[in-house]
Amino acid sequence: MRPSRRQLARRAGTLGAVTVVLLAALAAGLVVHPAAAQSSSVTVTNVTLETETPTVGETFVVEARIANAESAEGSFDLRQVYVEGPGGRGQIANDLGTLAPGTATTVRLPVTVEESGWHTLTLDVRGWNRADTVVTLDHPIPVQVQGDRDERLSMAATAEDLGPSNRTDVTVTLANGFDEPITSVELQAASDTLSLPEPQRIASRMPAGNETAFTLPARDVTTGQHTIDVTVRYTTPGGDRHVVRRNLTTAVTAVSQPGRIELTELAVVRQAGSLAVSGSASNVGTTDVSGVTVSVEESETAGPGAGAATFFVGDVPASDFSSFDVAVSPRTNGTITIPLEVSYVVDGVRISRTVEVSHRVQPQPDPASRQSGGGGGLVLPAIGLLVVIGAIVYWRRYRG
Repeated sequence: MRPSRRQLARRAGTLGAVTVVLLAALAAGLVVHPAAAQSSSVTVTNVTLETETPTVGETFVVEARIANAESAEGSFDLRQVYVEGPGGRGQIANDLGTLAPGTATTVRLPVTVEESGWHTLTLDVRGWNRADTVVTLDHPIPVQVQGDRDERLSMAATAEDLGPSNRTDVTVTLANGFDEPITSVELQAASDTLSLPEPQRIASRMPAGNETAFTLPARDVTTGQHTIDVTVRYTTPGGDRHVVRRNLTTAVTAVSQPGRIELTELAVVRQAGSLAVSGSASNVGTTDVSGVTVSVEESETAGPGAGAATFFVGDVPASDFSSFDVAVSPRTNGTITIPLEVSYVVDGVRISRTVEVSHRVQPQPDPASRQSGGGGGLVLPAIGLLVVIGAIVYWRRYRG
């Protein structure tokens, strides 16, 4: 069936309109290129990662070699190269020049991934070949992104039990979870509830997988929970400087039985015409004590003797003892009171107290009275003996 005149006229009008549009486009210099195509002459090779196992949030470099084969029919105009990942498109390298047949160029692009785990990044290459055709290359890059770098530097804080001085030591332990050493480690601590007179510590190097303990003295401490703000700065082998900040919590408890010296097994003995107190300085606490001394003090009935009135005992470990003896001079007969001062250092604090010992002094004879009294008792027997001897001599001489 032949078309009608009206249909032929309609077709002619449509063809004329299309022709007008094409002519207008050509007149304006608009060129319609074929669809983007892959190129067999352009290749992507030697793709490497500056860091084999980057961490979340760490910027690393993807390096790739883009080459135009010697057998290529013409040059390749390299317009754009970029990397796409789970976070979107990274930095774009534009207008990288023209690759003649048999030439290549190396492109370095910084990449940051904010999610841990295995990812496949895509290296995208865009350009134009000799036939004025868009060429696209998509090269996959598998990469394993490890957890946050900060998380791989673990920290923990512990505190020693609190002694009588209200002082303790806080230990901050750093663990290097990287597979490489870190250097120039600087630790700075601060707290609203602890006085930290020496808040900074430095370590020149921490090997991979190594733990380092930093001890910080704390003053004016109370029992309970305490928060410590810790800032750590360190340098990676590549020379990058990193900063990690953490809020650590530690609990401080009081020492249940701090070191305490008790004087035990006390005895008063006579030595070289004088008195002496002997005994044991016994540590009944669970912490060591040092600088233990035992001294005789003055009282109304006794005081320091002519010998050693102060005995330096020294250190006494927990649940241990050490013997001593000190010289005493009684002031009167009868019952006397001997004050003994025991002094020692526990947890940096010197503690002193006085222990009293009672003793009954037996009266001693007066040497003068002993001499007169004793001599009078021997005079009469001596006189009687002389009389008897005289009588015997007289009898034998004059009567015999």
